[in-house]
Amino acid sequence: MSAQKFFLHAMAAAMALGSGQVALAQSYPAAPVKIIVPFAAGGGVDQVARMLASHWQTAFKGNFIVENRPGASTFIAAEAVARAVPDGTTLLLTTQSTFVINPLLFKEMPYKASDFVPVGRISVVPSFFTVAAGSPYKSLAELVAGAKEHPGSLSYASAGAGTAGHLGFELLNHRVGTKMIHAPYKSYAASMPDVVSGRVTSIMADLPVINNLLQAGKVRLLAASTAQRSEFMPDVPSVNEALGIKDFSVANWFAVYAPKGTPADVADRLSKEIEQFTRSPEGAAKLKAIGHTPAASSPQGLAELERAESANWAPLIKSLNLKMD
Repeated sequence: MSAQKFFLHAMAAAMALGSGQVALAQSYPAAPVKIIVPFAAGGGVDQVARMLASHWQTAFKGNFIVENRPGASTFIAAEAVARAVPDGTTLLLTTQSTFVINPLLFKEMPYKASDFVPVGRISVVPSFFTVAAGSPYKSLAELVAGAKEHPGSLSYASAGAGTAGHLGFELLNHRVGTKMIHAPYKSYAASMPDVVSGRVTSIMADLPVINNLLQAGKVRLLAASTAQRSEFMPDVPSVNEALGIKDFSVANWFAVYAPKGTPADVADRLSKEIEQFTRSPEGAAKLKAIGHTPAASSPQGLAELERAESANWAPLIKSLNLKMD
């Protein structure tokens, strides 16, 4: 074959591939779409997935189904999506634990970040440093002072090693020079009775976990874990305000990913509809009703966020010698 004929054949193949991808994007979805969630039904991630599924269903005039595959530190769900056909009919909706924290904790995983393409972030969930209503500590500054005065005697609960509640408190220990002791539980719900009773000194948890106890007057909020005050509790200072420090910020975020090879046009359309949902009055209200701050990002923005968060957490996790293998 002459060079000219080879070039023409290559151009034709490229144009056919491109037109096929455009056609796929325009007809999307051609089949029901599974949104796989690595957490149990009824939880925060599941609730967001069902909100987004409803929006996408209307926007794309297709069938979007939430499928819960909890367990194994999100491995089960992530592996299923990594192995799926990359046509946009299988998506993963998860938290930063899957692509930021897990790679720092586990030497071996059944998936790699390179097995996926980012679609977009949906929302951010602020947490609050919290104590029992009867606690002697009325502010975060008092809690820190107590921890310094009695090193190793104050404790904090979490839903397990490597969770946001664990790493957030260890970041506080690191920043202010305290040694509050980690008390891991199987879940946040399991830990709250001991927080309320004062058996455990404190916890860093989000509003869906603590709100009912807060309304009942059983816990007290000391500070928001985010860089600024939370719109949900504007009277509660941020850690930065409470302690006079800079750049302390810990928050869970929720995002969507697709298998590597998913057409960019499909990922972009899904991402734009995430933004549409979070910016609409109805969508924003739904998210805020469960303690989420709408925070949509592009696929590129999500990839940049992952890199920044990984760089932020890696030194702390290494200093703790925290490994889950």
